[in-house]
Amino acid sequence: MKNRPPMIGVTPRVHRGDSNQSGVFSQTLHIAQASIAECLHSAGALAVTLPLTSPEAAREFALRLDGLLLQGGADLVPQNTAVVEQPLAWRGDLARDASEMALFDAFYSARKPILGICRGMQLINVALGGTLFQDLPTQTASDLHDNRALYSAHRHDVSLVDGGFLQRIFQRRSGAVNSIHHQGIDQLALDLEAEAHCAQDGLIEAVRHRDPTRFIVGVQWHPELMQQPTGDDLPASPLFSKFVSSTAL
Repeated sequence: MKNRPPMIGVTPRVHRGDSNQSGVFSQTLHIAQASIAECLHSAGALAVTLPLTSPEAAREFALRLDGLLLQGGADLVPQNTAVVEQPLAWRGDLARDASEMALFDAFYSARKPILGICRGMQLINVALGGTLFQDLPTQTASDLHDNRALYSAHRHDVSLVDGGFLQRIFQRRSGAVNSIHHQGIDQLALDLEAEAHCAQDGLIEAVRHRDPTRFIVGVQWHPELMQQPTGDDLPASPLFSKFVSSTAL
């Protein structure tokens, strides 16, 4: 039993320095959303914002920290995602991808709990050998998932897999989630199983590692933006509480 709160490494969103701005925004910034730290704190853990890092440093973080949270943000680079090649204006952030892949590998090898949010779920799938749709509207004709104007207020329903991990912790068969993404899982990695699907178009919305002794879970939505659920929203606290409690196993 630890005599301290679990310490969770949070991968950063990256703001590249903009020479057209002054002050701190002219510099490269590694950022964690305050709502993620709040959710972890409410579940009894401390958030540690990680920098972009090397494989050697990633192994040190995996030794010293109790779990890893892969934060949402910018798309993975296209060569990691595509089944069907298509031109995209976005070319990705190779440094962020490399850092998060190294962190995933290190925490995976150390058998530490890993939670992926939005981009983080997609990275888990890619790291374990799966692929992504580069752009859901053009590759699947689904326009349910990305409304930047509404952002965290944009909702669709998900169906939780019968008897699955998420159905057990939420004690529900379905719910509403925010939806702020235009990419998604195409081919699911062999080591993963689906835990939730979009009720309208069937897109995979949550995954879990097939090994029941591991906590490796990804959700396509942003639970940290649903701390005060309304209506049919799936709340944040059951997922964060289970993630933090798994660090003691």
